[in-house]
Amino acid sequence: MSIEYSNEQAYTENSQDTVTRTPELRAGIISSVILAFIVVCLRVYTRQFIVKRFGPDDYLVGVAMVCSICMILFLGIDFMRHWPIILEMCVQLIVHHVGTR
Repeated sequence: MSIEYSNEQAYTENSQDTVTRTPELRAGIISSVILAFIVVCLRVYTRQFIVKRFGPDDYLVGVAMVCSICMILFLGIDFMRHWPIILEMCVQLIVHHVGTR
């Protein structure tokens, strides 16, 4: 019993008639970030409720997780087309956050 597999099945054609592996890359990145999110949630739970000591390293892990989630969001949209809108939203968020302190 042999299973036939064609290399052409692994690739998807985009609008410029070039071959891309974007779906496979997105699936790998998204599954890695989901696994990392689960691990970070378990770490936060352990440090906050069991050990009762939440240190600066835990905050840095949280920041890294937020950056990873942002990366997935940027993969899901046409990043360069929406870049000015995203930049303006980030600046407004930072100005609002700094202004409330």
